[in-house]
Amino acid sequence: MLRKYITFTSTIFLLLFFCGNVFSKENAISIGGKNGWSKFSYEKGITLGIGRFGYTCVELATDERRVTRDTDLLLPFEDNALQDKSENYNVVSSSLLYTENAKMGKRAALARGMDGGMRLHGKSGTLFGTEGRAGSFTIEFWLFPALCENGEIVFSWRSSKKIGSSPVLQLITASFSSNRMQWRFSNVFFAIDFSTTDIVLTSHNTVLPEQWAHHVLTYDEASGLLEYKIDGRVEALKFVTKNGQEASEVLDAEIGAGGDIEIAPFFTGCIDDFRILRSATSYDKKYYTYNVSGGRFESEPLMTTGTGSIMTSISTVVQQPAQTDVQFYVRAGENMFDWTSDYPVWKPVKNGEKIAGIQGRYFQVAADLYTDGLGLSTPKITEIILHYQENRPPVPPYAIFATAYEGAVELNWSQSADGRACGYYVYYGETPGEYLGSVAVEGYSPIDVKKNVSTRISGLENGRIYYFAVAAYGDESGDIVGALSREVYARPTRGLYNER
Repeated sequence: MLRKYITFTSTIFLLLFFCGNVFSKENAISIGGKNGWSKFSYEKGITLGIGRFGYTCVELATDERRVTRDTDLLLPFEDNALQDKSENYNVVSSSLLYTENAKMGKRAALARGMDGGMRLHGKSGTLFGTEGRAGSFTIEFWLFPALCENGEIVFSWRSSKKIGSSPVLQLITASFSSNRMQWRFSNVFFAIDFSTTDIVLTSHNTVLPEQWAHHVLTYDEASGLLEYKIDGRVEALKFVTKNGQEASEVLDAEIGAGGDIEIAPFFTGCIDDFRILRSATSYDKKYYTYNVSGGRFESEPLMTTGTGSIMTSISTVVQQPAQTDVQFYVRAGENMFDWTSDYPVWKPVKNGEKIAGIQGRYFQVAADLYTDGLGLSTPKITEIILHYQENRPPVPPYAIFATAYEGAVELNWSQSADGRACGYYVYYGETPGEYLGSVAVEGYSPIDVKKNVSTRISGLENGRIYYFAVAAYGDESGDIVGALSREVYARPTRGLYNER
């Protein structure tokens, strides 16, 4: 007898143990990797690239230029057509090719020596398409020279301006001379008496071949400062004033008849993010490839396999060069439609570490990506896996009994076998399998009886048969509802002894 009792007890223990394991089934949601990346609910400063194993990854977007209010010309060389993104200049001709050797974005332009580069014609109102006073301006671009040979021309503009009755040739060029960049302005700046000038700015340092560098030329009409920088370093400057000194009479930049501009007409190498602004924009520091403020993305809400799923950890596939960083955040909830940018609260998490307090039907993950101190490198996120326990509802009561009374039925049932029930719902109705009851004093079907394992349903009609079933729920809110027990029935009858 003792052996039989021990065997029976052990069997019950093992049954409960395995029931508990079934209740907390491990599951996972993967984004990225071989499944690729779907749309994000929010993204800033990020783009898609190639990560580990050749899969698509999320990485920082380069800090490429955008069209702004003072943009006169912008050639990012990213689109399928080589064209001005500001739509202020029309392409007259172009022999430039696309190359993936880009500094900003995914692609740049490739020029091949004497092919002629790109010629553009400015519309009315543009810097080089409108006769008259030019005002302040900036010309900037990224350059990757292959040779730096003498006479190679990166930028050129030719026109003429009538002074009195005589036309005067005007010229702006940027070309190589003894491995230095040289800017020449012929008859562009004029004094009040329209006396002409010839200004040359030559870079102090040599320009190295096969290296990207950021070139910026600015003219400030307020001070007359004409300044040239490479990678944020001042290479040459001149005050375009009557006596060549600061705080003297400024010589105005005057544009004659609209003339075409040429980009890389005689140059071998790559050029990227060529831009002209109608303002004097100075870069006091080196222009970073990646924005040092970083980037961020937030996934769309990800639906799990059930209500109350519990996130346990995340695992990630990340490439993280020196000094770069990635910070992950997660949140969860039962109803994603009431979410805001701050609710539910984002919780910072780390790869592989245990997570507590993140539970719901929907999960969401976010990541902040940061470049290094020089803005040269980006981390890459190839895959994120969210691990969670599937919060399955408790099993239904195994035994249930119904006893009829006058105008009432008493129900008794066994506790849910896995011991995880937080309460029970009692369903009732007048048709088998359809629990649409609404006449009971205790309320409409289903009736929440909390943790009780018996209840009396009163206010029923004598002589009518009623059908009942019980389901356990597994959370305090009553949202995780399990399957129904077997159905029982009873018929209240007049004259039956009512114990209560």
